[in-house]
Amino acid sequence: MIISFERSGGFAGMIQRVDVDTDDLDASVQQELADLVAAADFFEIPLAQASPAGADRFNYVLTIESGDLSRTVTMSEAEIPDAWQPLIQRLNLLVREQRGR
Repeated sequence: MIISFERSGGFAGMIQRVDVDTDDLDASVQQELADLVAAADFFEIPLAQASPAGADRFNYVLTIESGDLSRTVTMSEAEIPDAWQPLIQRLNLLVREQRGR
């Protein structure tokens, strides 16, 4: 599975990004991400109509490619479906881990 995750905006207007090929990760992290994508029903959940971005809010671009499936979603933090929250939180952690290297 290939995951591209970008978070931009916020108070400082920073852009943080991580690109992950899960084949390059430890087996436990591979499984964790696969489970989070499955639990999020990422390829099936329709998103609400985009709302205007608010001041100091984060915006996200998330692309996941898994087998024959591929989906790119652009959304503000207010639009993130509840089922996606654990996935977004884990991807934010991956961004921080990558910056710490």
